[in-house]
Amino acid sequence: MNKTWIFATMALALGTSCSKDKGIDIDDSSRQEILLGTGSTVSVSRASRGGGAVGGLTGANNWNGETVYVYGITNNAANKAPINGVKAVAPKDVETGKLSWAADEPVQHFYYEGNDKYNFYAVHVDGAAGEDADLSVKAPADLATTGHSVNVTIDGTQDLMVAMPNKDNDILDEEGTGNLEGVENTTNLYSAWSARRGVVPNLVFKHLLSRLNFKAYCGDKPVPADGNELKITSITIKNTINKGSIVVIPAYSEPATEPEAKNQVFDAAEEPNTGDFVIMKKKTGVETTLQPFEEFPLTGTAEEVGEDVLVVPGASYEIEVKTVQNINGEPKEKTQKFELKASDIKKEEASAGLEAFVAGEMYDVTMILYANKEIEIECTLTAWTDGGDATLDEEVSGI
Repeated sequence: MNKTWIFATMALALGTSCSKDKGIDIDDSSRQEILLGTGSTVSVSRASRGGGAVGGLTGANNWNGETVYVYGITNNAANKAPINGVKAVAPKDVETGKLSWAADEPVQHFYYEGNDKYNFYAVHVDGAAGEDADLSVKAPADLATTGHSVNVTIDGTQDLMVAMPNKDNDILDEEGTGNLEGVENTTNLYSAWSARRGVVPNLVFKHLLSRLNFKAYCGDKPVPADGNELKITSITIKNTINKGSIVVIPAYSEPATEPEAKNQVFDAAEEPNTGDFVIMKKKTGVETTLQPFEEFPLTGTAEEVGEDVLVVPGASYEIEVKTVQNINGEPKEKTQKFELKASDIKKEEASAGLEAFVAGEMYDVTMILYANKEIEIECTLTAWTDGGDATLDEEVSGI
């Protein structure tokens, strides 16, 4: 479920001195602009809730114009941040594409500076950091010691993602069988020098949460119908982690040492840090914001109920489901609670259940619910049996 975005770079012929790498004329005096996309800029409206999960399984994994925040950090003792939490917009209907700067960003052009080398990062918080959030690195910042984290509060509708490039992949040629001409290793990534040789920083996004996809059906046979259908009115994940911080830029072990991607994580906040996540209505078409859940009538076939819920990976979750059914013309409500355990999840390649849910994995959770059973009383008429006969004669038996 990883997603990739590509930084496009463009050489501007401003100088005259050239160097040759394996027969290629390269102007190493040219100024190199860092571009995020080549299309028109797109403005993004705010929403009080998140837009739900981004992408899907392989084959159905596309961006839909989501907002991310981008960082370009110089990999030297100063650790400057020329690109400092700048808002950018994803493409639409593609898995891999180019970013464009958001229309409300004042700066629209960035350039590699001198001989500096850069590390690139990005984060998608989907409103979890608050409206009009400033996600920039604050000065003075000691990235070598502390890195950079973003505090978030989630409600099950935000897909938290972080990204950084894979340098070994970025120096490969189009066939993926060798390196780009003139680039023997990753030593000079990312810089004006590497940009002139066609190296493109490719941000690879990874999901930090687990994704629960709820399905449900009525287990009664026949399934109640004709105005008496069993309907789900709400699904809630109870008392689950809702606060924490995202490590966007991992701390450097020393200024010149590149941080490792595995350090980009979601850290849960200290107590109290739990809340109830209420399922929202399933998105349709090109909707980008989620709407309140509506009654969902159940049939005898498992169907997806509401939008997927995004949760901090854990060993188990408490699920509360509320239903309603018309009985004698009056709505009859019922509440059912379940414990969803990672150990109950079965995967084809695993012989046993999981110890914990995994970040970046989507799980189908199918619930079988039953309608209110009408009290039915049957009566059986016991047949009389022939017990024989008797004759009363007053001359014989009279008193």
